[in-house]
Amino acid sequence: MLNEKDKIAEVTESSSDSFYAQCYQLYQAPDFGSVVKVIDGSITIYAVCLHVKTAGLDPNRRPTARGQNCQNEEEIYQQNPQLAQLLQTEFKAQVFAHKQNDTFKSYLPPQATKIHAFVYIASRDECHQLAHNLDFMRYLLYGNLDINND
Repeated sequence: MLNEKDKIAEVTESSSDSFYAQCYQLYQAPDFGSVVKVIDGSITIYAVCLHVKTAGLDPNRRPTARGQNCQNEEEIYQQNPQLAQLLQTEFKAQVFAHKQNDTFKSYLPPQATKIHAFVYIASRDECHQLAHNLDFMRYLLYGNLDINND
């Protein structure tokens, strides 16, 4: 059973084939290519992490350099504790499969995930079960991934 500490992020934008999620901890996004999941009632939605971005909360104000007189990056955050509240790390995830009634399905779920749904890292066992049927690869290979050079 999943608990509070297992959550890594929360969905902030959603469509039928992808979602964006904001991480709870700055710089703590899943690795590129990691499989993540969202549990939505009786359906578990699986997606692969494609694009990670850390930026300021206000899109009209870019972060400014603050470390000229600092010895390391940690010192910047110690001298400017507000940065953790002014910056955010988010990622895009491409949906490729779902599980319903304990059956894995290698196609998109019937609904997009809800905004504010919790995001978790998929377990090793889930990844092994997903790999038994590679039909989902068509969503990753031919989908509109919009990932540029990733």
